[in-house]
Amino acid sequence: MARLVLMNNILLKSRKRELKQRRDERRMMRYTDKAFSMPENEFKANYRVSKDLYEEIYQNIKAFIPTPKRRSDIQPKYKILVALSFYATGSYQRIVGGTYGTLMSQQSVSRAIRDVTAALNHQVICDADLKILSVDASFGGASHDSFVWNQHPIKQHLINLNNNGENVTPDMLRESI
Repeated sequence: MARLVLMNNILLKSRKRELKQRRDERRMMRYTDKAFSMPENEFKANYRVSKDLYEEIYQNIKAFIPTPKRRSDIQPKYKILVALSFYATGSYQRIVGGTYGTLMSQQSVSRAIRDVTAALNHQVICDADLKILSVDASFGGASHDSFVWNQHPIKQHLINLNNNGENVTPDMLRESI
């Protein structure tokens, strides 16, 4: 009888180990670089950016995306891919997470989009030639745009210009409130 119980325990442990290994394999399959192995024109059709531009975006915002704490956490490069796909298509999040090698649950897709959006949510001021004059990344993604605008010294500068007779047009204040 003891031998039977021992064999059963060994069998159960073996099965648990196999299930864990299969689960880990599936998780790693999710992170295959299918998106990066597709042709350039297909990549552009799915994400609306070239692979080179994606790499530039990734290098610029990866520091602002929370770093994975567990081995099973989703890596920033996949979060960015999912967010780009969502921004490009506007599709419902479940569909976005289930395509192009980025198999993720709806909750994971939502978190990925939130993290990437927060990393991109910075105040940028540029001139008419789109030359960037100022970038304010001191506020997190949870800060409302109007709060960030009200804290920035350029707001008072534009008010002073307007009070001194300069013509501050709506284009100068676009997306400011």
